[in-house]
Amino acid sequence: DSNSISNNVVYSILQYSDSIYWLGTKNGLNKFNILTEEFTNQFTDPKDFPSLNNPVVYCISNAERSDEIWVGTRQGLHRINTKTYQVKKFLKGENGLKDDDIRDLYLDANKTLWIATKLGGLYYKTPNSTKFNQIDLKLSGGNDVYARKIYPNKKGGIWLGTFEQGLFYIDHNYETKYHFREEKYNPNALPSNNIVEISQDESSNYWLGTHGGGISSFNLNQKKFDLYQSDAKNPKSISDNAINYIFEDSRGTIYIANDAGIDSLIDGKEQ
Repeated sequence: DSNSISNNVVYSILQYSDSIYWLGTKNGLNKFNILTEEFTNQFTDPKDFPSLNNPVVYCISNAERSDEIWVGTRQGLHRINTKTYQVKKFLKGENGLKDDDIRDLYLDANKTLWIATKLGGLYYKTPNSTKFNQIDLKLSGGNDVYARKIYPNKKGGIWLGTFEQGLFYIDHNYETKYHFREEKYNPNALPSNNIVEISQDESSNYWLGTHGGGISSFNLNQKKFDLYQSDAKNPKSISDNAINYIFEDSRGTIYIANDAGIDSLIDGKEQ
């Protein structure tokens, strides 16, 4: 089908307007019109569609200007004009960016762009600036960590989930305020240093999805983690400890997508 999506592996979706969605896939960026049900991409429109430095699109976010979007790929950060399809590329070694394998993007209320990279840690770019500033995570081994997931904090700042280094909170002044790590034999600690998903429920509890350690719910006031893990002896436990996505519906039910399917938690109890 000449109007179909460029690849079935979808990493990211941005609702740009009531009818337009941008999708990042394993093989290209796609623009989807929900009214006409048509996809536009480099295959349907090879002459005009925005050209990326790499076809693997992990993340998409809004930009400071309403007619632009940010697109993060395995090799390169791109700012794209959605009307003219003009592309500005930001690659490794330019403007302070030490890595261009972009894993997550988030534009906050102040129009600051947060950028998570695989080999260079976390960066931010303020509006009207062209410089990417690396966040000091206050680690003895330096800041070039695998930054995996950015999640906004309601009072400003962001949470950062990493591979191998656990969970960080960075405040609105770009200062690292909290760092939580896995602690062996401590049932109230983070169960894994590999954080791939972060979500917050209506009660302001954070839900952390890990790669191999199951799920943790976490309340910042108590600084205590409650653990949900797969248990072969317990049919009501979650199906798998490799978590991909967490979602809360309007009734407060938490849904967990993992490598074995979808589970639900109602009032914090596994179903």
